[in-house]
Amino acid sequence: MRCLITCLIYLTMCGFTLLSWHANDAHSRTPRVDDTLWVEPLQTFKKLLKTDPDAARVELQNVAKTLFGEHILTEEWVPLYYRLSREGTDYLSDLKRVSELEIRMLTAVDVKEYSKQIKHHRERLKHYDELSKIAVDEAPTPETLSPGEQEVSSKSVYEHSKAFHELLPTDPKAARAELAAFSVLMFHGHRLAKDWEELFFRLSREKVATLSEIIRLFELQKQMLKDYSPEKHAKEIEDLETAIRNFEPVRNALKLQGVLDTQKIPFNVTIAPPE
Repeated sequence: MRCLITCLIYLTMCGFTLLSWHANDAHSRTPRVDDTLWVEPLQTFKKLLKTDPDAARVELQNVAKTLFGEHILTEEWVPLYYRLSREGTDYLSDLKRVSELEIRMLTAVDVKEYSKQIKHHRERLKHYDELSKIAVDEAPTPETLSPGEQEVSSKSVYEHSKAFHELLPTDPKAARAELAAFSVLMFHGHRLAKDWEELFFRLSREKVATLSEIIRLFELQKQMLKDYSPEKHAKEIEDLETAIRNFEPVRNALKLQGVLDTQKIPFNVTIAPPE
């Protein structure tokens, strides 16, 4: 874990330089992003997205300001919503994050005025959780695994982390299975573990990430360690909190330069069990 934290902190010193995906639930494709709440405000954005992506991004920033005011979470919502609208996603965690962000912003703006929208997003989150459960229910059980797969499932944490990085360039599917095994052993089936896996896997494949995605990875990991054993992982939690604080000047600098939503950080991270 210390290795992971150290590598992530190092990213603040790397050069700044997005990502793509298309969603699926258990059997059918999920929407790219839920836009049913803001059909009218997003009309111009949707039109520009097809003809002028740069202008569409500017328009989305204006929409965010109209809907959510100056809330700081618009800095994460705008690039995330833009990417999902343009490219789609393979991960429910992205769709869940949109709803989570809007709930927090709408609650801050006027919880009574936007009670219907907040309720809508809470229902969407329940829907995404159900889809996640379906995916888990359909995952292979020990009885259905081949002898080779059974051997993989019984590896140590270190072996799973090592196998993940070795397989990722040539066999992403096998690497994903190794990451899932690592996550189970590290985070003990925490409700946030799937979100962490999906985000870490995507960033590892793409090799770039937005600052918001890096911070989100930190926050997920910190929360899981806190919930599982805060005393045992006190040092790792402290390192993560320090790293999140250290990102603040970088975030502010990117915002001042007007490139917060577009610049990427090289993502060259390895995972390892605690020392």
